[in-house]
Amino acid sequence: MANPNIRFPILRRLVVTNYALFPGIDSSGIDHTFEPGVTVITGINGIGKTTLLNIIYRLLVGPFDPYKDQEAIQLTQTRLTRLVFFNYFSKRDRGAGTRASAFGEFEFGDRKLAITRNLSDLSIASITIDGAPATTGDQNLENKIWQLCGCGSQYDFHLLVRSLLFFMEEKTPVVWDPVAQVEIFRILFLSAEDALQLAALAFQIQQQDSQRRNQVTALNRYKKQLRGLQPESSITVEAITRLEEVENRIETVDVELESSSEISDQLEQSLASNRQKLDGLKLDLEEYTRALEYMYQSFFASLFPGVSETAKNVFANLLGDSGCLVCGSRRPGLALEFQKVVENGECPVCHTPKEGQEQTSVLADVRPEAIQEQSTRIAGLKQELGEFEAVVILDGENYQALLGRRLELQSEKTRLQKEADRLKGFLPASAEEISRTQSYITLTEENIEVLAQSIRELVENYTLKLSELRQQIDGLRENLKTYFAEYAASFLAEDCNLTFAPRKLSLGQGIAGIEFPTFAVQMTSAVSPSVGTTRKEIDDVSESQKEFIDLAFRMAVLKAYATTLHLPHGAMMVIETPESSLDSVFIENAGDMLRKWCALGKNSVIATSNLNRENMIRSLLGIGQQDPQPTQEEIQKRILNLIRLAAENAALKRHRKEYEAEFLNSTTSEVLNG
Repeated sequence: MANPNIRFPILRRLVVTNYALFPGIDSSGIDHTFEPGVTVITGINGIGKTTLLNIIYRLLVGPFDPYKDQEAIQLTQTRLTRLVFFNYFSKRDRGAGTRASAFGEFEFGDRKLAITRNLSDLSIASITIDGAPATTGDQNLENKIWQLCGCGSQYDFHLLVRSLLFFMEEKTPVVWDPVAQVEIFRILFLSAEDALQLAALAFQIQQQDSQRRNQVTALNRYKKQLRGLQPESSITVEAITRLEEVENRIETVDVELESSSEISDQLEQSLASNRQKLDGLKLDLEEYTRALEYMYQSFFASLFPGVSETAKNVFANLLGDSGCLVCGSRRPGLALEFQKVVENGECPVCHTPKEGQEQTSVLADVRPEAIQEQSTRIAGLKQELGEFEAVVILDGENYQALLGRRLELQSEKTRLQKEADRLKGFLPASAEEISRTQSYITLTEENIEVLAQSIRELVENYTLKLSELRQQIDGLRENLKTYFAEYAASFLAEDCNLTFAPRKLSLGQGIAGIEFPTFAVQMTSAVSPSVGTTRKEIDDVSESQKEFIDLAFRMAVLKAYATTLHLPHGAMMVIETPESSLDSVFIENAGDMLRKWCALGKNSVIATSNLNRENMIRSLLGIGQQDPQPTQEEIQKRILNLIRLAAENAALKRHRKEYEAEFLNSTTSEVLNG
């Protein structure tokens, strides 16, 4: 039976404060209420659209990622790992740490979650469920979030969010990953209890198969040892004791090596990121310094518009600390004195204070106050640069210390292994040793058979439980195929359909494959315009096609789940729109289809879009397409405009007027223009 308790999270409000990337209007940050239906996050490249989507994502899943950052979803590893060093948001702020926080209000069906996280480490600052504040420990608070969804575990909630609801640049291509399909089907189309049992069985099978293979390796080792045994002199009790100590220490060193390796990898990534930002600050300082030199030169040029080029060259050399061309003096501090004259507003010739000047300061195109402000900015940037250099140096020292410790541990392990090998050479080859080895062989063979029998029973139980999932998929697969074809047609010119294509997947290296209910893509092409060919691998379609085929599959799965259970509540999809991959003639179709998807129940879509001439924003909002036309007030409620809310990058500084004009053109209703 499908899980009737799944309640997908839908974002209703987002607040981001004290974050340099999103200063907002008058430094108020971002505070946006999301209307039901489509919301578009507009901007340009590099302005923070992806970062904002990741804030929404991390509000839900917190500081957790798949176990050991595994690239692919697995049937047998349903574990998460808590991130020790998390600097995704900090490295996009102005310092190594960040005081920024994010607040989100989410609906889970008829339940409500309000949560605030610190963006430095994703710790929970506050959480309210259905209006009641929660005060338990941090991990318990994390549990309260995923339990609102109705899943059986935090892992299942995490998988639904990252692989079904969030369509980001770094994502699992679900439609081409049979394991991802099976896992999503397991969570949605089995009860929470059955879904957990199926996952637990898979984990037990994999664990016992690993134990069986380890036992087989040990058996081969014992057999080889038995063949090579020869009677030798006895070994002392002290040597046996020492061998046990050495082997125990080797195990301890291995554990510490594994831990330090993981920490050093994360620290290395953090160090590389901070060094990159440090280089950026240095470039900013150089740019500001050159701008100040230009202001000085402009100041003197405007004071003496009729002066000769020779005199201008004298001033330029004085400002540039190249010495006086008149007397040849290279006295230290001469340039600084000359700059102070400008900053104080004094006449550079007679040193009359600005209060006593009649025309000199008025004639200047660049006023001394502006020069002083620029100098202050440079001083502040130098201070920030110095502080950040200290952070980078400290990180580097910690990294080098950790590498040194790893080298010490590896050296110790090598030495201990040599000592262990030497001690083992003294082992006696007595009749007792031979008998003991034979006993090991017998015991290991028995263990292997016990494990094999246990695995057979587990696989039988797993297959029986999996049959329930097959029945559920059999009952909805025609609907799923219909929904997919409908959505894919809005994105692609070729006929694109799903075909039911069960795959045999293995739960362990020594276990025969089990048939799982999965789907494959069939699509026509220029060489096969009438009959679609099966595309089982992601490389079987073009880059532009694979994005939208995967999106269509996710939307079809959500609709199939909702219609199967006749649910009164909806779902949210967060889409990093790959608009550059979409043919221009299909942009209107795609926008219309996403709006129709939102019209099903209470679905919502949050999509990013660049300001360009492809009309994706207009299509998503239905401007010029639907009747009646949305009012300008309705349009503005469905737009989160990063051109106004994000910090200016270089492109926005140079072309703000053009971008604002493009935004106006993209978001103004044709009815209002008329």
